[in-house]
Amino acid sequence: MRHRTVWILLALCLGSAGLASTAATGANEHTVVAQAQGTRAGTLEPRYEPAPAADPDAFDNQYVFAMSRGVADAAIAPYGKLPLYVLSVPIDLAFLPFALIGGLF
Repeated sequence: MRHRTVWILLALCLGSAGLASTAATGANEHTVVAQAQGTRAGTLEPRYEPAPAADPDAFDNQYVFAMSRGVADAAIAPYGKLPLYVLSVPIDLAFLPFALIGGLF
């Protein structure tokens, strides 16, 4: 009895997977045909102009007080952040000279 149930469930799973792949293939073919009918010859242009690139010589402050900023942005309850600030602020202050130098490069 148990073997028959396993074979029936296996057949149902495989059959539903085959139907889903057939439906997806048919939908993809329909989309390709619809897109091919609406195409025109010419050059492709972006819809939006890209944002201007940042000046690479600018100072980047991502290293300054990075641990404290990470604690502030963390999804932790406010009462759970206090012990983390006690640990992160002194470490950030100790590494502040290195962070300032690191932001220049």
